[in-house]
Amino acid sequence: MGTFWGAPCGGIRLKGLLAFGVTALSLGYLAPTAGAAAGPGLVVPARIDAAPAAARSTAPAPDALRAGGFAGGGGDTLRLGPGGPTWQPLTPVLLNFRGTPMRAGLLADTVAQVLSDLGVAVGPGDRLLVDGAPAVLDQAISEGTRIDVVAVDRAIQLSTVRVGFLTRELADPALDVGLTRVGSAGVDGIQEVATEITTENGQVVAQREVSRHLTLAPQERVVFRGTRPPRLPADPGYGYTQALHSKNVTAYCLTGTTRTGTQAGPGSIAVDPSVIKLGSHLYVEGYGFGYAVDTGGGIHGDAVDLWMTCATAVQWGRRAVAVYVLDH
Repeated sequence: MGTFWGAPCGGIRLKGLLAFGVTALSLGYLAPTAGAAAGPGLVVPARIDAAPAAARSTAPAPDALRAGGFAGGGGDTLRLGPGGPTWQPLTPVLLNFRGTPMRAGLLADTVAQVLSDLGVAVGPGDRLLVDGAPAVLDQAISEGTRIDVVAVDRAIQLSTVRVGFLTRELADPALDVGLTRVGSAGVDGIQEVATEITTENGQVVAQREVSRHLTLAPQERVVFRGTRPPRLPADPGYGYTQALHSKNVTAYCLTGTTRTGTQAGPGSIAVDPSVIKLGSHLYVEGYGFGYAVDTGGGIHGDAVDLWMTCATAVQWGRRAVAVYVLDH
């Protein structure tokens, strides 16, 4: 009875163990070849529903499984479920994550599963696109789907800008007509400007001014303009036809013949003939009367040179005074 019981039972048990061993060997054969079958740039799936890690593979099924009716290709993955092993096709997906391209074959049906399988997350400010259009995490994907996760960052940049001052003119009756005097030079103000800079994957895509704050108020420039009539000699017969307010009235003490043939001396004045006609009778404030009898290579526009003794010429230097062309 023991032999009868042991033989049949042992045979049954041996067959069961043999079948289990073939299955185990088949699964063990698949696991080490997963990386080799994946190919360049292809990521072996990180998630297989209800399947232990040792059962994942993208390699062709061995003969033992093919004989049992289970056949798959290089783009498939073995899935173990309640009904037994089946081949689940991988979904080729292109992912551009914040400027870094990734290509993978995944066992995924939605955008969220792709991101989870690749171990990446969408930040609160990021933009999610599928095939160039705005998308949501539970959106379905298909073969060749392109997913873009665009990193959107915003930062405040502070800068300063100058605020120009204004100029105010005031009448000065103690100053001759046509002359001016600066009361205060004026100072520019400063504004602090806050600008929001928006970048996508590190590239600036938008700039927006957020605020503008005056940190230093400008100070106006004050200029006094003369209103006093010309101070000509007390002779009612004198009048003037031209008034110049030259800022370049200098003195010289050289001797010699002037442009008009006269000898340089007291009352000799050098002018620019295109502005003051040679031979004109002149009155220069602070100097007195004289005649336009000479010219000079450095005399242009309303510049005027006055002959003086050398000692007086040093004291005079260069001044800004009124020059009048008299009417006789």
